[in-house]
Amino acid sequence: MSATDDPLQAALDEAASLMNELEQDVVDVSLTEESADLHPLHDHFLSAPPPPPTVSNTSTTEEITPVMSPSLPQNPTQQMQQPILPQPPQQQSLPPQQMQYMPQQQHLQSQRPLQPVQYPPASTPSTATSTAQRIISADTWKMQTRQFASNIATMAQRGLQQVQEHSNFVPTPSGLHVSSPSHQNHPAATMITPLSHMTNSGTNSHLMNQPMLMTPNRTVAPEPTPVNPEQQQLLLQTHVGDLMQGEKIILFVSNLPHVSDSRGVVSSGVAWCGVVTYYRLLLFPLAPDVSRSTSSGLQSLHPSCLPALTPPRSELLQLPLTCIEKIEKSTMTAQQQMLFLTVTSKLSGYWIRLACPTFMETQKVAESLETYAFPGRRNLGYLFAFECQREAVMQSLVQDEQGQKRVTLEPTPKRFDAVVEYTRLLGSSLHAAWKIWTQCNAQYQLCPSYPNVVVGPSSLDELDVMVRQCAAFRSEYRWPALTWGNSRDGASIWRCAQPKMGLQGNRSSADEYFLQQIMEQAGRINQQAPSLIQWSRTDLQALTGSSDLSNWYPEGQLKLLDLRPRASAMANRTAGYGYENTSYYPGTTLQFCNIGNIHAVRDAYQKISAVALQASDLQWQSAIDDSKWLSSIRLIWAAAWETAFWVHVHRMPVLLHCSHGWDRTSQVAALAQLLLDGHYRTRKGFATLVEKDFHAFGHPFHTRCAHGEGGNEQSVDEGQVSPIFLQFLDGVYQLVRLYPDAFEFTTKYLLELSNHIYSCRFGTFLCDTEREREVAANLRQRTQSVWDALEARPDLCNEKFQDSDGVLLIPLPLLVRSITLWNDRHALHGPKPVLRALPNELEQEMWRRLLCGEAVEGQKFQEEDSPKKVDSAEDEKGGPTDTAILSATSFTIDD
Repeated sequence: MSATDDPLQAALDEAASLMNELEQDVVDVSLTEESADLHPLHDHFLSAPPPPPTVSNTSTTEEITPVMSPSLPQNPTQQMQQPILPQPPQQQSLPPQQMQYMPQQQHLQSQRPLQPVQYPPASTPSTATSTAQRIISADTWKMQTRQFASNIATMAQRGLQQVQEHSNFVPTPSGLHVSSPSHQNHPAATMITPLSHMTNSGTNSHLMNQPMLMTPNRTVAPEPTPVNPEQQQLLLQTHVGDLMQGEKIILFVSNLPHVSDSRGVVSSGVAWCGVVTYYRLLLFPLAPDVSRSTSSGLQSLHPSCLPALTPPRSELLQLPLTCIEKIEKSTMTAQQQMLFLTVTSKLSGYWIRLACPTFMETQKVAESLETYAFPGRRNLGYLFAFECQREAVMQSLVQDEQGQKRVTLEPTPKRFDAVVEYTRLLGSSLHAAWKIWTQCNAQYQLCPSYPNVVVGPSSLDELDVMVRQCAAFRSEYRWPALTWGNSRDGASIWRCAQPKMGLQGNRSSADEYFLQQIMEQAGRINQQAPSLIQWSRTDLQALTGSSDLSNWYPEGQLKLLDLRPRASAMANRTAGYGYENTSYYPGTTLQFCNIGNIHAVRDAYQKISAVALQASDLQWQSAIDDSKWLSSIRLIWAAAWETAFWVHVHRMPVLLHCSHGWDRTSQVAALAQLLLDGHYRTRKGFATLVEKDFHAFGHPFHTRCAHGEGGNEQSVDEGQVSPIFLQFLDGVYQLVRLYPDAFEFTTKYLLELSNHIYSCRFGTFLCDTEREREVAANLRQRTQSVWDALEARPDLCNEKFQDSDGVLLIPLPLLVRSITLWNDRHALHGPKPVLRALPNELEQEMWRRLLCGEAVEGQKFQEEDSPKKVDSAEDEKGGPTDTAILSATSFTIDD
């Protein structure tokens, strides 16, 4: 047989020729002066040139300055230097705005105008360090390219040997297809027979030196199907629907030989496509999986058993890039070797594992994900929340007389307007005990992490130096501020940070006087209020679940609830902090609530995620209890219930704080208000509650969620990452599950909201403080709001909602003993079925709407009642059924 007739020999010759061409390309690239700087993973590509210093080096605060991010490289001769990016047209629109965190003084600096930056830069770095970096980058690329060409030649040689050893195998002209490293020239990747049993051998740094073995399938070798750009669009429209506004494709890889995830979705004899966009990773099969067939044994079972035995099978796997926690590379220890990527998300331990036909394509996918999933804290403009709004922002730019550009786009409305909300709570009575302060922190000059409008005792002047002294005595200058109250009596909830007591037992006369004024104003208004509601001993015993009521009667005028364990509060004294000495604060009583810190929450969440994915069936409940996740929620609800008890039953002011007053304090204060105020049990009121007690009072969303940062990043302070807000939503879920008619929103609403904690689809959960969102980043103009998307969903509204202003103070034992695992969230990505709170039809419809609340265009499929229709590959009209149903595996993100 001649070389022209033998496809394997022809492939071997092609590989040798390709190797020579690639080596020549490497030489040309190494001589390019700017090639290293244009690599997508290079520092100059991800970060804009630093602005000139405007402040001293002693500044301790940070400010976000939005600037334009550089455009993508456009030189077609440098394709080898940008393997993860598609070739954009000549007139490529600018990529997302780039916000940089830069040290600033506590006073605000005017924003820099948005200036388009053109890349490649006009001048390149000329220092010795930059030159060395370019040389190293070129050498590394040269080595990897040679290794890739060597892999191709090795594969062709081994394929030829296998043909000689097995004469019964007759290759077809399409039996072996060698792909070029240029994705545009060879869109179809090589098909590799997937392994039936594979084990992860961990990360291997020497993978590029190992040849990739390819074994021809001796039964039916699937022919690789080339996918041109038109077919790519058709496949995306069929399996995904319309992409979101601003969502552009970065990379499209076809014929993936292996795809699997934590739910048990495995590619079995069907090649999949992988797509990386600015927003998410998408995986879907090229053809329907017809391997599933309905067993005749199912017909003997009750129809109610079928949903658990035949759950909806996902044919679309997707994961927002900012939900990725880490990306691991591994190879399989078998005769065949493939480079696998295991992508682990931040929500519930969900993972996706995929393999591309070649090492090079797998490397391209990994670099694409790492570049756009982990832009870093200084490059927040790469987050999709800014990209989807970029076109509208650019169109709204106007230039003033001084030549400065500013955004004129109408901002999204705030749900929490401090003046409006506090007026609703306190009224406009002249004899009110509390007063709205609009000047003491108007420019965030007193406390950068507090809102610009706060409420304090009406007997104090907000500009009094005593208020500043009180703030200086509290951690992070977070002095006592009211978060909930009413105009009828002194019942109110206050929040602050721990005092700076220290080992010496320091005192602050200003802080003691401030708390004294709270007690006096509450007592004054209580005397003018109507008579107290009389609670019988039997009623109190039923509420508290205790026959001994000695601890449920007030011993003072102000209840101090320190949400930490006593040991933790005492340990903080060594760092100069601590807790209040009640002998210095007469009329107060102090109680510790024993709620764990952010480290305990993070550890419990990791354990509960592992339990949902791996726990033994017979040890399921004990494994859940051992994780301490439910125990933590019980402690939080016990503290929130007790806060509502003292406020409603005894009409007392309650002061809450933990260490800094922005994690546990926000959780307990918000949950207590759900019990006390019926307005917060509506959809609009719940959004107001979240924006008030989490956004305005400085819960650090970015620090706790690590947006744009992953576990692979050395700069990430993993000790500060913790799912605090997700734990709060879990607590809300417990109450909604018990009393669904008391809430205008459903548990499905909470699940949707939890999905967007880490997705960065909206700007609602970006940045750490109100100052950063409103002044530095201007998020309401540059991003969209998650509340708008949720309110546009009528399926998230509870039609049986019974609006009432009554206090939802249920018995404490009933509340605490009813705490259970939120299966819809934590067991969403487990391989085994669990009892779900959402019916299948609601679940399918929810995931069909994807992430932005917009329904996917196309045919809607419904699950048939007949057992024969459950696993049918086609319906009566010949269309696919299971392939179009988006189940719980079709999406993953958050905490």
